[in-house]
Amino acid sequence: GKDEGVVDEFVNPKYKDEAKCAFKKPTRLECMMQDYPKLLQREAPGAAVGFTTFERFIAFSPAKNALDAARDASQKGEPPGAAGSCEYEVYAAHATRLGLAEKGVSSTTRDVSGLAGLYGGPRVVLAPSFALTQADVEARVLDGALDVADDSVLVLEGSNVRVESLKLKGGLRIVNTRSDASLVVRDCVVANSGVAFEDISDADLPSSKPFEKIRGYRAVDDGLLTVEVTGPGHYVLEKDGALSKVADRAEL
Repeated sequence: GKDEGVVDEFVNPKYKDEAKCAFKKPTRLECMMQDYPKLLQREAPGAAVGFTTFERFIAFSPAKNALDAARDASQKGEPPGAAGSCEYEVYAAHATRLGLAEKGVSSTTRDVSGLAGLYGGPRVVLAPSFALTQADVEARVLDGALDVADDSVLVLEGSNVRVESLKLKGGLRIVNTRSDASLVVRDCVVANSGVAFEDISDADLPSSKPFEKIRGYRAVDDGLLTVEVTGPGHYVLEKDGALSKVADRAEL
């Protein structure tokens, strides 16, 4: 058609204040996703067009705002859209996959570096090597296997891992990326000081590391337990986090 597949463009300037005499940042040409079906109507009026809707907690968490702008949005009750809030939404999504949160929401919230009402449950990281789908998660973490305190950090890496029973208050990172080894977490109780997430004062932000500056906080290892399988065989993680080799060949 006459549009030659080009979606309509527009300019969406961000102004410094209500006077609208100066830009907050350089503006740019943009295309709106809702203009795409309009283009299809013009270019291919007989085409059948559909879409898939995902819930926000698993599909959309932008990290687009600087910390100051994110704080302003948070004070207005709007999504902060910052690196820090995005990170917590990832924790929430992963916790939901383990049954530790409900659709990205926990019973408690946190205020982090001026961002109010962030996810307050355990900080969970499921590496792609551990699980890509919910079926992967359910195959590797038994129903009801986890008792994890809200202030805990849990990181799972590697596909040959099965969690049968774990009580955690603190920090635990489990790594088994070997194809010739398997690891079962059974009747395991881990308690330590874990990882502290500390707000950085505005005075110290300019001298902070870039990845800390954009978040407004830093993660400090206060005693995280890292358990890594380094050789072939079948291993069991039990009791107070002790790793034992129980067979020479992997069993998962």
